[in-house]
Formats: sequence, structure tokens, C-alpha cells
Amino acid sequence: MARILILLAALTVSACTLVPPLRTPEVPTAQGWKDAGGQGVVSATIPAAWWQGYGNADLNHLEEQAAAANTDIEAAQARVRQARAALTQAGAALLPKVDASLGTSKRFDDGATDTTFNTNAGATLSYEVDLFGGNRAARQAAVASLQGTQFAGQATRLAVQGDVASGWFAVIGARERMQLTSQSLAFAEDILRLTEVRRQAGVLSDVELSQQQNQVASLRAAKLAQGAQAQLAENALAVLLGQSASMFSAPSGTLVSLTVPEIPLNGPAEVVMRRPDIRAAEASLRAANANIGVARAALFPQLSLSLSGALAIDPTAPEASIGASLLAPIFHGGSLWAGVTLSQEREAELVATYRATVLNALREVEDALANVNSLRGQLEQQQVAAESARTTAKLAQLRFDNGVISMLELLDAQRTLLSSVSALAQTRQDYLTATVNLIRALGGEG
Repeated sequence: MARILILLAALTVSACTLVPPLRTPEVPTAQGWKDAGGQGVVSATIPAAWWQGYGNADLNHLEEQAAAANTDIEAAQARVRQARAALTQAGAALLPKVDASLGTSKRFDDGATDTTFNTNAGATLSYEVDLFGGNRAARQAAVASLQGTQFAGQATRLAVQGDVASGWFAVIGARERMQLTSQSLAFAEDILRLTEVRRQAGVLSDVELSQQQNQVASLRAAKLAQGAQAQLAENALAVLLGQSASMFSAPSGTLVSLTVPEIPLNGPAEVVMRRPDIRAAEASLRAANANIGVARAALFPQLSLSLSGALAIDPTAPEASIGASLLAPIFHGGSLWAGVTLSQEREAELVATYRATVLNALREVEDALANVNSLRGQLEQQQVAAESARTTAKLAQLRFDNGVISMLELLDAQRTLLSSVSALAQTRQDYLTATVNLIRALGGEG
């Protein structure tokens, strides 16, 4: 038995391989980014719990809930377990197979009252010699597929983390805008009551009354729309956390209380090496390359060895046999060659997919940087505009109370203030979301 196992090992080691050399396509990358905003490229990595940089305990808790219950993450983990099982199956083809059998029979002789019982026990050792490396190529493909599935799972987890952060920003942003609109609405309703009194006294005209009524109705409509936005964002967040939207209520918070984390800016080449979706595409390419070897090996003969033994308990001596079989393909209607072509074209497809994944990743970083830098500047200017509008509205109210300006001028000041404050809240939300998108584009944790 030991000699046989040594022979099997020798045959496996001496077997050839038909897997072609892997040529990962090169995508030219620049030394830096076009819109880095003066920020230098560093090799530091983004923290694994990057969302903690926003300095909010509620956000931290939401991310923990998503990690434990998000359905996309659960599905990705199941796919990893499937790939691991497939690897075990592929590796089993490289090992001998041992089977056992047990049987019994009863024989009746004609004209005799005696019966004969015969019980047999046997074992069979079989092995397929991997002469042309097909089984090893299949295992190599399974290893690459497992790695690709793991990287895809990392990409899924990063996407969920980003969606949770952006989703919560959307919830509290819509709530803030609705609160601002409620304040403006209360102010506008006070003015409407005052306008009605002045109209009855003959101080103001129907036109001015109608204008204020229109302002109040517009604010009420805006409040309803913002309430719906907040509810829709909260429902989407509930799904990310693996919860029913009907039973979920997002924690409250304010955008202005959040801090913006320092995001280390890696260079393009490092992003290509680190992004999980790129690494998943590369692993898929390796698997396709190995599958070419599987398809090519199917064109050649297969050598199988077997060793079997049997023991008849009653009454004969044990028996043993050893054998070998060679199965060579002769005519399969072109299916085997078609399998080779199919695997080669699959690799060609994944070469293009890999290049597209890299190019899109680099574009996403450039887009994210452009948004972050632009929105940072917009936020600064919106803060100035909001403060100026707030001052103007106060002065307009004072002048209106003293009869210096008309109702139309006061309404214009109110509209400007509402527009500026609402735009500031929206810009702050967009800026925070843009920083999340930059973290995702850079590949998240190192």
C-alpha cells in the first residue's frame, strides 16, 4: 500500500500543466490626482472604523447594527462559504478515493433443505492521475474564485458602511430643513395674521394679503415635502440595518455637530492595489486563466488506477485486484474544443472588465475629490450668505414695523433668508456625503 501511494504521488508531481501564463493588463496611472486641492499624496491607510472620525456615537451604533444584520453582508458571507466549499470539492479530485462495500446473499439448493449464506466485505482505492494538470488547474481556479469572493465581500461591506453613513446624514439633513421651514412658517403665519388686521383697517391692499397667503401656503407645502424626504431616508436606512421600516426610528442629531475626519489621500497606484473591487476583478481573471488549463486538459486521455480487495466471511479466502484504465476522447462533436475557446474568450472578457474596473475606480476618486473640494468652498460661501440674509431679514422686519418698507420688500427678505439657510443645510449634508464617497472611492480601510 505504501508503494502504491508513493507511486501516485510521483505521478502527480510529474504531471504537466496546460494553464497559460497570466498576463494582468497594465493600466497607466498618474503620480497624483488632478483635483487634490493642495493635499499631498500619502501612503497612510484609512482606519477600519473610519466612520468614527465623524465623532457621533449614534452613527457608530448604526454601523455596528448594519455589520451584524445587513442582508447584503449576510449574503456575501454565504457566498464566501460557498466558494470555500467549492475549493474543498476541487481539491478532493487530487486525492485518492476510498470506498467500502458490504453485502450478503442467501442461496437455496434445488431438492435440498439446506440454505447457504454468503457475506462479503470489500474496499476499493481509486485514483485519477492528473497527467495534464486539469484537476490542479481546477483547484487553482477555485482558490482564485474564493479570493475574488472574499474581496467582493469586502467591497459589499464598504458599500453598506458608506450607505449607512450617507443615509443617516440624509435623515437628519431632511429633519433639519423641515425644522427650519417650520420656524419660517410660524414667522410667516404671524405676519399673515398681522396683515389681515392691517387689511381690515385699510392700511394694506388685497394684493399684499394675497402675497403673504401665498408665502404661507408655499412653506406648508415645503414642510410636507421635507417630511416625506426624511421618512423615505429613514425607511432606506432601516433596510440597511436589517430592520422593518415600520418598526424603525432613526436617532436624532444635527449635521453641524459632526466633525469631518482627516482622509489620507493615497496615490493612484496604491488605490489600484487596495480597492477590493479591483482585487476581486483580478482574482476573477486568475480563475478564468486557470479554467483554460481545465478545458485544455479535457482534450487529452485520463488515466485512472484502482486497487480493490474483498473478503468472503463464508467460506473462501480474501481476494485482491489491481487495475488501470486509460480513457481518451475521440469524437465529442467539437464540444471539447469549444470549451477551450469558451474559456479563452471568458478570460478576454475579464481582461476588459479588469481594465474597466480600474478606470472607473480612478474616475470615482477624481469625482469624489472634485466634489469634496467644491462643496467645501460652497459651504464656506453659504455660511457667509446665510449670515448676511439673517441680518437683512432682521433689518427688514424692523423697517417694516416702522413703516419704512412695504410688505413686498419684507417678503423678499424672508424668502432670501429661507433660501439661504435651507441651502446651507443642504450643502453641509452634501459635503459630509462627499467625504463618505471619497473614503469609498479610496477603498476604505487599508
